[in-house]
Amino acid sequence: MAVSSLPARFFSNSLVKGALAACLLVWSIAAGLIALDRHQSLLAEVQRNDNLVLAQQLQVEQSLDSLDQLLRVARRDFTGPNPPRDVAAWLTELQVDEGSITNIGVVDATGQVQLSLRAGVPTSVAEREYFIWHRGETRDVPFMGVPLQGKQTGVWVLTLTRRITLANGEFGGVVLVSVRPEMFSGGLLRSNLDADASMALIGLDGVTRVQRRGERVSFGQRVSQSQLFSELRHAPFGNYEGRPDADGSRLLVSYRQLERFPLVAEVASSVSVVMGPVHQRAMVHVAGATAWSVLIIVLAAVLMRNRQRQRMAMSRLAQSEARYRQLFDQNLDGVLGVDLAGVIRAANPAAGKLLGVSANELLGTSLFEQCESGGDEARSWFAELPSDGQGLVAVQLRRRGGQAFEAELSASLDRQQAQGNGLANVVMRDISSRKAAEEAERGRVLAERANQAKSAFMSRMSHELRTPLNAILGFSQLLLSDRQAPLARPHQVHVDRVLGAGRHLLALIDDLLDLSRLDADVIHLRPEALPLRPLLQEVLSTLQTEALANRVSLVIEDDPVGAMSPAPWVEADAVRLRQVLINLLSNAIKYNRPGGQVTLAARLVDDRVELAVIDTGLGMTAAQQAQLFQPFNRLGRENGGIAGTGIGLAICQRLVRLMQGDLRVHSVVNVGSTFTLVLPAAQAPAPTVSAASSMASFDASLQRVLAVDSAAQGVVLVVEDEPVNRELVRACLSRRPGLVLQFAGSMAEAIVMARRHPPRLTLIDMMLPDGDGATLLGRLRALPGQAGLTALAVSANAMPEFIHDALRAGFNAYITKPFELAVMLREVDQALSGNALPPQRQVVGHALRD
Repeated sequence: MAVSSLPARFFSNSLVKGALAACLLVWSIAAGLIALDRHQSLLAEVQRNDNLVLAQQLQVEQSLDSLDQLLRVARRDFTGPNPPRDVAAWLTELQVDEGSITNIGVVDATGQVQLSLRAGVPTSVAEREYFIWHRGETRDVPFMGVPLQGKQTGVWVLTLTRRITLANGEFGGVVLVSVRPEMFSGGLLRSNLDADASMALIGLDGVTRVQRRGERVSFGQRVSQSQLFSELRHAPFGNYEGRPDADGSRLLVSYRQLERFPLVAEVASSVSVVMGPVHQRAMVHVAGATAWSVLIIVLAAVLMRNRQRQRMAMSRLAQSEARYRQLFDQNLDGVLGVDLAGVIRAANPAAGKLLGVSANELLGTSLFEQCESGGDEARSWFAELPSDGQGLVAVQLRRRGGQAFEAELSASLDRQQAQGNGLANVVMRDISSRKAAEEAERGRVLAERANQAKSAFMSRMSHELRTPLNAILGFSQLLLSDRQAPLARPHQVHVDRVLGAGRHLLALIDDLLDLSRLDADVIHLRPEALPLRPLLQEVLSTLQTEALANRVSLVIEDDPVGAMSPAPWVEADAVRLRQVLINLLSNAIKYNRPGGQVTLAARLVDDRVELAVIDTGLGMTAAQQAQLFQPFNRLGRENGGIAGTGIGLAICQRLVRLMQGDLRVHSVVNVGSTFTLVLPAAQAPAPTVSAASSMASFDASLQRVLAVDSAAQGVVLVVEDEPVNRELVRACLSRRPGLVLQFAGSMAEAIVMARRHPPRLTLIDMMLPDGDGATLLGRLRALPGQAGLTALAVSANAMPEFIHDALRAGFNAYITKPFELAVMLREVDQALSGNALPPQRQVVGHALRD
């Protein structure tokens, strides 16, 4: 219970005041004990540090006195009439432990070491601090400089020196003794230090001679700006609480300046370490104070608990009733209170609004009488509700005025409470919008499934038709391009007609795929400025044979007013514009009468070019024109003997709109039809070879590719399970005698061959008996030395998503079947030329899309 929520008179109660006073006393005692413990602990630690630093001072002075005494003896002996030749033997004779000294010796007035433990190593110390100091200082006093790396020993040492003065009073050199800094880092006193405590010996020049913290020894730090030197200015010994060190801990520092040497001994310990036990004992005091406080508060609270409980229970009940009433009235769903007989005893405003009446008008009426339909089911549902359960039922409710709507009733019931004049809660919810959304979603799912089924069917149909067409077109090209055994002229004509028919069938298949791509919105155009007259002449030339066969004349109408002079240019995709014109002209020929005429007229209107295809054929009714651009709708002419699929005009209309144009039709029955193609006009660019004329040069291109004396060499692995397709590839690549062809009919066979004879190039069919081409490519490139294998996918599946997946799987190019020989040879030549193929690109295998 929060103190702020208690009545003000609670604090005027004498028992409460006494409890609060007792708690305050307990916590005051606890705080006093904690403060006393902290003070005593810090005082004890300072005393211990003072004792340690005093012991350190005595130990260091004793060590320095011993070393100084050794220097005096060394100066006497080394500068006497018979100096010792062997310094080590001299130390042994003096019973000095050589292990505690790194070097001892004599330096002459020029700074050259004349005698030392490291005899035989010529060394100059003229630049050393101690040498310079003694040369300028005539007093006979010892000197200890900063830690240095010994020139003869190579280790860091502290050097104690004395001046050598000649008989005439001039400077004669220096006698020195070097020891490791660790000699002054505490010795036996270290056992009295905590893990975070430190002992240091610091020169009055502000440079640390040695410092030890735990097992870490350091020296040479400059500390002249530290708090220690501020304290030294006031007293040569003492203690202070230092500023935080590198890890943020405050320090207790004791220091003493040596009497005979310009050095300061220092011992420092961490306040946090000292305070650790203090904090633990403080927690005990806090726990005790808390326990006593809790006991006091509990005793005081128990006495007032009953009265406060009753008062707060009444307040909560009132608040709960107010919240329930607010939720009941403001709920957006209709909420009813219904007794076991189904009579409405309470209703919120939303329930009345839902039924078109006021909430009061619902009181005393039957819930089930509000149902337009499903009332009996709702009555049974309500009667069969579990004793402590919930339920849900869908019905039709009726608004005032007779309008019915879909609704959902949900109820929660406690029968024991209901029998004691309690009510069941019934929620009414209008689900008309949800039902409509569910119905729309079902329709969308069905439409999507139908579209997917259609796409899958067209994909399978395209694949099954392209596979035999690959053999028809491929072998026809081989026959026409065979220079060693050329066909007779009549046979060439026959084979050429077979090739043309195959290409026409392929164009029909492509129309189906175009429709699928247009439905999926994945078709891509390449608009460019195109010269109109050469394109029209080329299209008419292409359809001239068909027109003659149907006894229809083709005419290009001259521009009478000169608006088309010079010949205009249009902005369009060359391949798709040619596709549209061929479709329109072909329809005009097929649905014409014998002796009829097809006129191709063009005119420039502002910035648009209008191309009109005018025929003298059957014409169409208004009803037929309304359905003209519906896919697969042949307008009742399915049995007229004229071949067609009913999708050409639907594709044309969509393609024209994608090229920012329009396709209009005007037709009169038994007079003829006029299809007007409107496209944006374009400025003539610099002379180039447009895509519209690329087909005219295809045969010449094929002959050039076949005539290439290619130097391509290497093993080419062809993975193809169809024997006819394997034979076609063998015949095609036989034009490259430098290639060694290997054929495999399955994934397993291809992997065995690739291990035995690693290929430079592989052609892979995407549908194999034991797997797919993408999986095979991954396994081939995982073979040793084959990570960069060039791979071309060769497949009859021309669906965009399938091609995209194959290129993403790592194929360098995707060639669709049926393929033109020129395309296949060009790709193989480029792959084996040493020039890397551009990654991930589609190569349409036949010339109409190349």
